[in-house]
Amino acid sequence: MTKKINIYLFFMLASFLMIVGVNISFFLFFSLIFKSIKSTNLNIFKINNNIKFFALLFGLGALLSTISNFNNELLFNSSMSVLPNYIYWVIMIFFFSSFQNKFKINQYLAFKSISFGVILVIFYYLFLHDVIANKMFFKKFTPNNISFLLICYVPYLIFYLKRRYSFKISFFILIIILGSLLISGRRAGFGLVFIGGLATLFHDNFKNISILKIMKSIIIILFIGLIFQIKPIKNSIFNSSPRIHSIIYNDLNNLETDRSSLVRKAMIEKGISLLNSNILYGVGLNNFNKSETEITGNFVGSEYVIDKNIFEKTSSHNSYINMFAEGGLFLGIPFLLILLFIIKNFISIFNKLNDFDLIILISFSCMLVHLYFINAIVNSLAWLNICLALTTILRIKNKL
Repeated sequence: MTKKINIYLFFMLASFLMIVGVNISFFLFFSLIFKSIKSTNLNIFKINNNIKFFALLFGLGALLSTISNFNNELLFNSSMSVLPNYIYWVIMIFFFSSFQNKFKINQYLAFKSISFGVILVIFYYLFLHDVIANKMFFKKFTPNNISFLLICYVPYLIFYLKRRYSFKISFFILIIILGSLLISGRRAGFGLVFIGGLATLFHDNFKNISILKIMKSIIIILFIGLIFQIKPIKNSIFNSSPRIHSIIYNDLNNLETDRSSLVRKAMIEKGISLLNSNILYGVGLNNFNKSETEITGNFVGSEYVIDKNIFEKTSSHNSYINMFAEGGLFLGIPFLLILLFIIKNFISIFNKLNDFDLIILISFSCMLVHLYFINAIVNSLAWLNICLALTTILRIKNKL
């Protein structure tokens, strides 16, 4: 079972590999489910903890949101096309929150599998993506897709490289990844990969907090801050990406006229308006960009986007807003309960986390921040990260 889980993790990260348009990991997952039911008696579908109950409510909310549009063929079909994904994510939570009493994941091998998947997907995206990407066998990534993957899973890669090889190699790989994000102008990606990677490199400072470790952390932060103030580095960042330069050097005037930031603000307002129009069920799964509503533009800089054609066929750019707007309270509240369960328990067991657990916490924290800037919660990689966080929490809680 352990070997099968590690193979599944590898193909989840090497998510560009498909069979007739379906990710290979999807087939591997249901092979895992079948084997676990047949040979290990894991009671996967038994509601024996709070997180399974929250996941069940989440699945029910997705179903109700879909059914609510039964009389609107366009919206109903749109929801039906993604409903299987929501069911898949619920089953993922059921599976990963069931087996800790039966056996334990080998965390080192799991990190190794994830790291090899990250390396392969980076190689694919840089050298093969534009040549062989298609709808059948090799997934076409958007820059946002690859940025989200790196935000979530670069900490796993950096930690594995540091543990398996050396600090220097892991630091060198992190610099290469950050350089590629800088050149491609991925602001959130650059910032959160930088934070997650740096926290991973110096993760020991989070263990058994002391005055000495606090002082070391402050010195590291100040040293990095000084490096960013070196004129050639500032100029290099500006030449590579003026948008990232604005973030790093706090040029807020540019942000007030930046169309990307302003569209995100407009979509937040749209999402709140859609939720208010159907507070229980929302507008239906996958229907945010198919729904119109009145936007007043109650934010600084709205004059730059309010009259533009952005209120249809535009993503919500915010996972939390999207979840409530499309699924209403019946979907949004269970989703928040799942996240709050993880956050609350990470806080309560923090002193019992091992090195691997700390990296999972770093990854999960970076993901939560990024979910505010992108609708990536509809990505299975987000739910895998949630499930990995759950395995850590439930493993430790089962020992208490």
